[in-house]
Amino acid sequence: MNYYYDLAFALASGSFCLFTGAGFSKQLTDNKMPSWGELLDEACAYLDKPKMAKRQLSECISEKLPLEDCAQVLELIFIKEKKDFREAIADKIDSYKLHVESSRGISDFIRRHKLIKVISTNYDNLLQKYILHDECNVNYPGKPIAKKSGLLDLYQIHGSVEHPPSMVATTQDYYKFINFPTYFSRKIFTLMAENTVVFLGYSLGDPNLKAIIYAFRNSTSGPPVRGSLFYFTRSKVPQYLKDHFERSFGLFVIDSTEIDTALSGIEAEYSDAVKQVSRAEENLRNVLGGTHHYNSKYLHSTKSLMHIVSVANGIGENLSSNPFIKLLVGVLKKKIEFTHEDSAWDQYADLAEWLVYIGSLFNISGTELEKPYLDAVARSMTSMSKSNRWATSWKAYDIWRENWGNIMFGNRQIISEYVRSELAMYPDALAAISDA
Repeated sequence: MNYYYDLAFALASGSFCLFTGAGFSKQLTDNKMPSWGELLDEACAYLDKPKMAKRQLSECISEKLPLEDCAQVLELIFIKEKKDFREAIADKIDSYKLHVESSRGISDFIRRHKLIKVISTNYDNLLQKYILHDECNVNYPGKPIAKKSGLLDLYQIHGSVEHPPSMVATTQDYYKFINFPTYFSRKIFTLMAENTVVFLGYSLGDPNLKAIIYAFRNSTSGPPVRGSLFYFTRSKVPQYLKDHFERSFGLFVIDSTEIDTALSGIEAEYSDAVKQVSRAEENLRNVLGGTHHYNSKYLHSTKSLMHIVSVANGIGENLSSNPFIKLLVGVLKKKIEFTHEDSAWDQYADLAEWLVYIGSLFNISGTELEKPYLDAVARSMTSMSKSNRWATSWKAYDIWRENWGNIMFGNRQIISEYVRSELAMYPDALAAISDA
């Protein structure tokens, strides 16, 4: 399932935000930038008694203390020697330079789209120093928010090497950051609420990532909405972890994807998204208002549903509102009609793709969408096959089978129960949900 169009539309409509972690800076430096643990170890070299500091650090790590606790212990040694812990960290980080080849994908993307927003937990100044050459508004805790127009907005939420005292490094720092909201932290959560956010360079176990999305979740009302927080990782993520982060935080996990692959996928959809932005908002408002409807030529297109949802997200439309649910029901019914036309093989595949897409973004349980959605599931799953059986679509089966895990946990349960009770005589339908 291709979700790059949603991200490209957000980019084209000015509501796109990158949220970058350590892996992002590692790629910019050809993996030279140290991890947080490596950085603490290297900081010991700034002390008069580095061996003693390294021994204490090693003991802390052996006791499985969080790295911010290890940093707190290390800072005490710096204090005893009347040295500045954050100055040492800043000096070490500032010694790393941009690697031209490994950073090319990121650099090209940011230079082409320099009006995006970037939130980062990294301290380094690689982006503003080497990629945009100071063509950005740099913001970090304690600094007035920069508002110069025409520049990329960068928010370094854990501080910057440009001002070491701003750096969030120790247990005490993290405690203050999380538990005492400031104008700066509220600004970050507002940005996350108003934009489509793409997390790059984090592991799912990263305490920074979990603390941020947990705090963001607590700062918003209502259940988490999937489709505004995307997490890319090069690793393979088990389905149960994808379900956990979806259910707990509304985080859409896309695994086995490199940073460059994610950015190039967005770029590939960008020109089409730009074409839609100019007129799509007015069209959607007219359809929701009941004065217009989407014509059949438009709805025949595979991407038309993605267009509609992306526009709705872009204008802040409530996707669970009655008018929007009514719109979804209408376009699903039209797509079912198209599958009854002559030579409608592409429409079978489209219907399956649309159902996976809707199931991955909307909670259908108990809504006006549930019955029409399951009716469409029945049409799709009774007209597909995993072999080239006559008058059925093998492509539709592949779409269901390959993307089953992308559907929200609760929706998979509903579909699974429906198929087993109503479509049990169709073995290919059962096979498509065999891991449920």
